Amino acid sequence: MSSKSPKTLKSKSVSESVSVKFQQAFAAHQKGMLTEAQALYEEILKRHPDHFDALHLLGVIAHQARRPQLSVDLIDKAIKLNPNNATFYSNRGNALKELGQSADAITNYDKAIQLNSGFIDAYYNRGNVLQILKRHDAAIESYDKAIQLRPDHASAYLNRGSALNGLGKLDAAIESYDKAIQLSPDYAEAYCSRGNVLKERGQHDEAIRSYDRAIEINPYYVDAYFNRGIAYQDWNQSDCAIENYDKAIQLRPDFVGAYYNRGIVYQELKQLDEAVESYNKAIQLKPGYEEAYCNRGNALRGLKQFGAAIESYDIAIRLKPDYAEAYSNRGIAYQDLKQLDAAIESYDEAIQLKPDYAEAYSNRGNALKDHKQPNLALASYDKAIQLKPDFIEAYFNRGNLLVDLKKLDAAIESYDKAIQLKPDYAEAYSNRGNAQNGTKRSNAAIQSYAKAIQLNPDYAEAYSNRGDLLRSEFRYVEALHSVTKAIQIDPRLAVAQQTYSATLAHLSDYRDVVAHSNIASTLAPDDLSIYESRLYTWIYHPDLSAEEICAEHVRWGKRFPDPESNLFDLHDRTLKRRLRVGYVSPDFRGHSCRFYFDPLFSQHDHTRFELFAYSNVQSEDEHTHRLKGYFDTWRDIWNFSDQDVAEMVRHDQIDILVDACGHMRDTRLEIFALKPAPIQVTWLGAAWTTGLKQMDYALFDPYMAPEGTHTSEVIVRLPRTWAAYRPSEKATNTAVTILPALKNGYITFGYSGRSERLNYKVFQAWGELLKRLPEARLIVDYRAFSDPLTQAYYKDFMGQHGIDMSRVTMRNSSNIFEGLGEIDIILDSFPHSGGTMLFDALWMGVPTVTIASRPPVGRVGTSLMTNLGLPHWVAQDAKGYVDKAIEFAADIPGLAEIRAGMRERMRASPVMDEKGFARDVEDAYAVMWQDWCSKVSAL
Repeated sequence: MSSKSPKTLKSKSVSESVSVKFQQAFAAHQKGMLTEAQALYEEILKRHPDHFDALHLLGVIAHQARRPQLSVDLIDKAIKLNPNNATFYSNRGNALKELGQSADAITNYDKAIQLNSGFIDAYYNRGNVLQILKRHDAAIESYDKAIQLRPDHASAYLNRGSALNGLGKLDAAIESYDKAIQLSPDYAEAYCSRGNVLKERGQHDEAIRSYDRAIEINPYYVDAYFNRGIAYQDWNQSDCAIENYDKAIQLRPDFVGAYYNRGIVYQELKQLDEAVESYNKAIQLKPGYEEAYCNRGNALRGLKQFGAAIESYDIAIRLKPDYAEAYSNRGIAYQDLKQLDAAIESYDEAIQLKPDYAEAYSNRGNALKDHKQPNLALASYDKAIQLKPDFIEAYFNRGNLLVDLKKLDAAIESYDKAIQLKPDYAEAYSNRGNAQNGTKRSNAAIQSYAKAIQLNPDYAEAYSNRGDLLRSEFRYVEALHSVTKAIQIDPRLAVAQQTYSATLAHLSDYRDVVAHSNIASTLAPDDLSIYESRLYTWIYHPDLSAEEICAEHVRWGKRFPDPESNLFDLHDRTLKRRLRVGYVSPDFRGHSCRFYFDPLFSQHDHTRFELFAYSNVQSEDEHTHRLKGYFDTWRDIWNFSDQDVAEMVRHDQIDILVDACGHMRDTRLEIFALKPAPIQVTWLGAAWTTGLKQMDYALFDPYMAPEGTHTSEVIVRLPRTWAAYRPSEKATNTAVTILPALKNGYITFGYSGRSERLNYKVFQAWGELLKRLPEARLIVDYRAFSDPLTQAYYKDFMGQHGIDMSRVTMRNSSNIFEGLGEIDIILDSFPHSGGTMLFDALWMGVPTVTIASRPPVGRVGTSLMTNLGLPHWVAQDAKGYVDKAIEFAADIPGLAEIRAGMRERMRASPVMDEKGFARDVEDAYAVMWQDWCSKVSAL
């Protein structure tokens, strides 16, 4: 605290004229006329250099003029001449305080008090310096002594309150401020300080009233406006906070802290442009303000100006090389740019500077997770938790990683810990539900989603997740209710729209499938999984034409740029050489595709073809290990980006790259969009077009893809069948039963495939069929029909189309091959034909009535029955479908004969001629290669 006006002093050692001059100087000094007073003091000292009062008061003027070192030098001279004057020591202490020499200042105050035990100002100023040193207890003792000597010392009560606040004794601090206000009712500083403590106690409304009173007393009290802004900010009243910061800035245009805090509020409001502007103003006023640069970086990152954000963090780091938070935040920006190596390096630097920086370890874990280094990521999360055992987000992120690693039980434990620390953590409940779903603990998962929804009734994602689970459990009616709620809450939720569309398809209700898949793809046009689901449901739609469905695939494909024309200028064009063929699939595992992979891959001629597998399998199994044996080179691409895999393919110098998935789950079609191989082919999978202009060929047969079939690729028609079939071990070990009709006395029709392939057209045909065969029965056998609500839905739906549900059995056989033993004739679906269900049924001796419907996926049954020498089982329309079913149902002996001889028929047909099928495919590859070499040579 600065010195007060000097007291009247008398010097008996000077002449009367000097005394008059001194009184004149002293009077000017008291009036604040420092220049005049200084001149008079200096005039006295020219005549009397040993005038210690003039020396002392010149020192006081130097202190008032903010020249503390000169003040100390002058007062030292006065003390040398008069070593027992308490005031000299007290004022010397004030100057030393300004020089930051707090210990020396206290020594001088102590000397003043030693010389004058009733020296109130010395006690008071000593308390102020002790408070600077955070020696709050000692400061309070000093203030108490000043108050004891002067009970009405309001300023001592004020500063005593600040010392008590420093000790965390907030109630006592408020009492001290209240005493200061009682002594001085218009003491604005006391009201402001009182407000600060109330704010710290979370009593924001009372704090604001205290600031209001300070401002009422002093409308120009900048600090009161500033602190009131902080109180409003803490109270989440952002508009009021900004208003107060603006007022503080208006009163003090160079108020750096107000600009900085205003930037934080704008940032919290997501008004990031305004936040950047505020931080820029703070930086302009204080160019070395590292915190403002760091926060500006955060705001720029929110604006997705990642490069500018990194520049801002870099400046903060240059200003403060040990600024760990700036390094950590810079890491996040690098991570946003997918520059993961740089991100990890930045986090490492933050940790090196601050080894206990739990947040940096957690962020580093996120980067390592994205970098496909899950073990290192897990170690980083664990370190964060070790450093900060109550680190909720680290437990949550750790749980997410463990889900990716398929360590679902450990993930659930991690989510449980996050929930224990934060019982209202709705996101943790929802994600725990996902993990529980993965462990087949469906009821527990549904309870977790329910808790998330209870905590946040507007939690659209939780409703959507619950809907996904219910759909995966084939509880389609409940799924529809849940996902409908998600869409009501947030119509912009693309995943919910996707799930809604897919659920309608599973329920065979296609009225809104296109509309909701349109919404989903519009909301998330770059989300491949959303579009895959869209195309998947479109393929099953009963009322869309092949042209419309193909056009939608092509529309998806147009989002990818054309490949460069010179990509393969250096590719080896030797015509007669061993070709390198690569197969890309997520289904090198226990997936139905294995029944078609084995026949082809096991029979490839390795003298003509070098085989590469690009496996997008997340969790390998026994089938994966078997399939590996068929390839010359196996590459696991699950953790690699599309660009990385494309470079891998180019490095392997693949000649022909084959997509064996199409628009199915976990597809990697975006690799093909990068055109890494000169010839690209699609086969199997979704069994239609990809829509990619970069995909050259599609493999079908003449029965699946007659002339006029719509694809974006050139169709290559294999001469016999588009796929060969090898039954599973379970199928092989299950014997064919006698025809059920022989013992039942009636025909049992059956369907054992996906529910989404069913629709009102199919049900109308089935209804007509059962009407015309009053004794016939129908078995619908699929996982979806294990759910009572779904059964109820389908009973109502099928009943609306004339099906007598008393003659229908809905079930989910634990062994489908044994279940097929109870069926005489399979009724194929249309316009999307069945898939593996048809092959499995035929292996069990059960023939299928099918329709040559919408090509190519509407003709899988057509291809199969024709290749088996049973083309008369193929109808051309729904009427023919019903007529043929009735015709075959009437020929019990014929059905029994077909059933008994079906396995031999299959073994003798192209459908199970593995070597013949492999040669057909290889010959097609050879023609493709010859055509490509010829075209390139012609150029």
